[in-house]
Amino acid sequence: MKKSNFSSALLALGTTLSALFGNSCGNCLAQTTFFAEELNARKFDKPTFKRKLKELNEAVDRNPKASAPLIARASFWTSQGRYADADADLKEACRLEPLNLAALRALAVNLAASHREMDSYKIYTMAIKKNPKDARLYYERGVVAVHIPDLDKALADFEQAQKLGFREPQLFYEKARMLCSYGRSEEALAELEKVDAKQLKQNKRFLECRIEILLALGKTKEALPACDEIIALKPDISCGYDNKGLVLYRMQRYREAIEQFNKAIALSPKIIRLYMRRAAAYRKLNRNKEADADMGKIEELNKQRKDL
Repeated sequence: MKKSNFSSALLALGTTLSALFGNSCGNCLAQTTFFAEELNARKFDKPTFKRKLKELNEAVDRNPKASAPLIARASFWTSQGRYADADADLKEACRLEPLNLAALRALAVNLAASHREMDSYKIYTMAIKKNPKDARLYYERGVVAVHIPDLDKALADFEQAQKLGFREPQLFYEKARMLCSYGRSEEALAELEKVDAKQLKQNKRFLECRIEILLALGKTKEALPACDEIIALKPDISCGYDNKGLVLYRMQRYREAIEQFNKAIALSPKIIRLYMRRAAAYRKLNRNKEADADMGKIEELNKQRKDL
């Protein structure tokens, strides 16, 4: 495979923070699920980083004409956010073994992780041409298409993945999320309901997506149980309380909404959205002094961000 010059322009992710009361928790659509789980990205401390890198370097040195050690090292670079280093290893792996499917897939993942979705899509297309029966490749390319964003390409890939036997819950979640973002909420709910109920209750992102869809459909009361399920699943993070506060606000239960926003703020005191939502609930109760205090806190947090 000849070396390609990939575009350096970053494409913005199709999922941005919602309007103040437009959607559920702003963290719901902040990340694509596949690539977050595929990379299991976490920064190692320096001793661990050096040890792992030494092991990978030694494997590459022992087998200078093999692609597998290069692919392994590239995956490590990607998980650490060192995308250029990963690119170099993967291009060398492809040079050693032209059209190596594992190298192509790793390169596509690396490009997507570094927000080069168009380039990632092209590499996935090359991989699919090599193995057109690989259902997971269609699913992964569909995830990339979600973030281009290209609804038609994403849905076509997801459908092909299903035809080839890929029926993982993540596929239905990705389809539901994209359909919801295009205002096709009824279809989005139908897709999400294909996820097994037990699996749905055990996944925070799935539950957040369900809340967002139900709110878009005006099914506010039906969204409340999903909020409680998030709280039961993750009681130590603010997201469940934020979502519950939002749902209660929509139900005009402002005092209860404030109680939930209080809990969310206690856990995440630097999230501006929480103060904005609580201030809005205070206004509904004519508690203008408390609302003004929240607006003052927002100004303080904004100033801190600018000073960073």
